[in-house]
Amino acid sequence: MIWVELKIVFILALLLLIPGWAFLAVSGLWRRWKTLQRWFLAIGISIAFYPVLYYLMRTLLPMVRIGRSKLWVMLAGMFLLIIWGLRKSWLKQFKLGHLGGLALGVLGVTLLTRFWLAYQYPYPAWTDSLHHAILTQLTASEGQLPLTLLPFASTATDMYHLGLYALTAPLQILAEVPAHTALLWTAQALNGLCGIGVFLFLDKKVGRLAALVGMAVVGLFSFQPAWYFNWGRFTQVGAQSILLIAALVTWEAIRAWRVEWPAFKISIILLSLTAGLLNAGVFLLHFQVAGYMLPLLIAIAIVEFVSACKEKKRILRTLLGISIVVVVSLALILPALLPAFDIYYSVRSVAVWDDTAGQNAYFSSFDFDTLFGLASRPWLIALAVLGIVVGILGAGRETTLVVTLWILMLFLEGMSSRLNIPLLAFTNITGMMIMLYLPVGLLVGLFVHVVFSWIPKLIAKRVEPVFIWLLMFGAMIGSFYRISDVEDYRQFITPEDETAIGWIAANTPEDAVFAINTDFWLENSPIGTDAGYWILYFTGRHTTASTMLSPFGPDHDGVVLRSEAVLDLYEEDPSVASLCALGVEYVYIGAKKPYTGKFFNPTALLQLPHVQVLFKWGDAYVLKICE
Repeated sequence: MIWVELKIVFILALLLLIPGWAFLAVSGLWRRWKTLQRWFLAIGISIAFYPVLYYLMRTLLPMVRIGRSKLWVMLAGMFLLIIWGLRKSWLKQFKLGHLGGLALGVLGVTLLTRFWLAYQYPYPAWTDSLHHAILTQLTASEGQLPLTLLPFASTATDMYHLGLYALTAPLQILAEVPAHTALLWTAQALNGLCGIGVFLFLDKKVGRLAALVGMAVVGLFSFQPAWYFNWGRFTQVGAQSILLIAALVTWEAIRAWRVEWPAFKISIILLSLTAGLLNAGVFLLHFQVAGYMLPLLIAIAIVEFVSACKEKKRILRTLLGISIVVVVSLALILPALLPAFDIYYSVRSVAVWDDTAGQNAYFSSFDFDTLFGLASRPWLIALAVLGIVVGILGAGRETTLVVTLWILMLFLEGMSSRLNIPLLAFTNITGMMIMLYLPVGLLVGLFVHVVFSWIPKLIAKRVEPVFIWLLMFGAMIGSFYRISDVEDYRQFITPEDETAIGWIAANTPEDAVFAINTDFWLENSPIGTDAGYWILYFTGRHTTASTMLSPFGPDHDGVVLRSEAVLDLYEEDPSVASLCALGVEYVYIGAKKPYTGKFFNPTALLQLPHVQVLFKWGDAYVLKICE
């Protein structure tokens, strides 16, 4: 079995390294970066490459399907470009520099913690994972990003970000594994790579020690983003894995236009194209995360423009650089932006919100308990605040100012729903807080850098090794916490469910509809609460709850109606009459009791007329409820 996982990791490495390195090798942009920075930048470019490619292919060449042969030919061709482009300088790509080996060690341990959870829990957790797996399957089978969830559901995908499946589908195809497996391992790889953006940002702008600290904080000391494993927030973590890389390259491009132009004309243009590609990748992976990145880009543009104003001849150069990056970014996201914004505007422009009725509490409530429970631990937040203070006073002032402005604007975004203007409330305070681990990682790294800059050099040289080994020791302890970051109740599928769902696939009609244990996480938003939720993906049979994307579909009212009828099964005297009238003839009871405490009672159901057990395996039941 372990050979399958090793194969997955190997192909992931090819997918996440080859496109980026091919671009760096052919363009020559690798010369602008230190060795380890090149490797991390190559990963970031690769992650952004696939969403842009798949969206452009669907828009410009909709008849072309991307399958196994095309993927292998593409990777092989890019690998040849790497060999040609680096034929005289390949040895330079392995000189990691000061603390480079330790940085790779931190990254390696971080990835091991993520992959260990994927190995231990082979099915993606929670409710978002269902539509992620379905979209992965559809992208792999169709060879392009799907326009709808058919045949699983009638939901259109124009309103949804599909970039993640441009990464998961190639892995499914090349590794020849199920969609849910490709999804889980890709997501965990992206989760483990979230720290490389912090490293790259700090290494370029501050220093190597700060970069090492920041990456260790994000990967091993912080419970975010590791906790995303429990929530199935895979699109979000995918975008966050390159958010800081995109922002840094954008900063470098704008500064190059301001400072270097026209000395390195082609290099600057290529750098701007790279920034546009990365920005587009963030957007195509997750629309909201692009919204979180926008304030950071604005802060960067402000800093560069203020600097340009001090040198009046460079104002136009700076504005030109900003404009080019914006134009390239927008051009690459148009295939997704136009249809998504059209639907968003049509829905939000007629929406009516009433904060006095508490309808927006989910989107706008904030307290420190929530901050510490969702964003980061108090001690890390305290160090981040100290990072702001000492960063403003000492070395790294510019970077500290940019990050501080970013955080302030993020909180304004998170609170925007309180304005009662639906068009502005594209995000919420919860979504914002769970990505604060990125600025926290930056600020903790800055704090360490500034403190060491205040210590006399002779003493600092003696203290630094001791600090680094303490950091590594703490990181190793943190790794044990990261492999314990599992909320078991969010894991729906058990071996008993595997057998029962396999029986459903082989022994029930293709048009069968199953009532499943259900909860309404928001009004009119039903979700499954046990393994029955996954019947749709594994068998193609429909369930009463459908998917979390159901609100985007034309049959959502029917989904809500059937899910409300499911609630009759929880009564002390359960009734199946409403379900049967709606064409729901089967009930599935998962082997694992739902987290809600509400679950179907097979004994009570079997007292009803016409209800019979079709299959039972352990505590998993398949019931027929109608005559």
